[in-house]
Amino acid sequence: MADDPSLLSALGIVVFESLGDGTFRPVGQAPSWFSRLSRDGTFPFLGHILDEAQTFWALQVDGQREWGPCAEMGEDGREFHYLVKALRVHRRPYLVFQRDESVERMREVLQKVRSDALADAQRRPT
Repeated sequence: MADDPSLLSALGIVVFESLGDGTFRPVGQAPSWFSRLSRDGTFPFLGHILDEAQTFWALQVDGQREWGPCAEMGEDGREFHYLVKALRVHRRPYLVFQRDESVERMREVLQKVRSDALADAQRRPT
């Protein structure tokens, strides 16, 4: 199962190895939500994040840095959130994108709290 290329995709994760010349090689399959972000293997939308990732990789130390949540609009017109991580594993630099469902869950919880508070306020006598 660990060798299954769709495993990361099923987890909402897409991984790219940095080739050191500004290009990236995909590792495994990208989940469907990711196609909205990059169709050509470049990530100009990352701006300063990519600069900071390059600086981190240049340290030549295994570890990770994380940025986010970042937000984009999905094909359905709804906002979705994701995290970006720069990893260095066994001296190899990786860029990882991971869908962040926690932001959407938190939004749903806050909306319910607001709705409940409004309903409670409307039930109280004035």
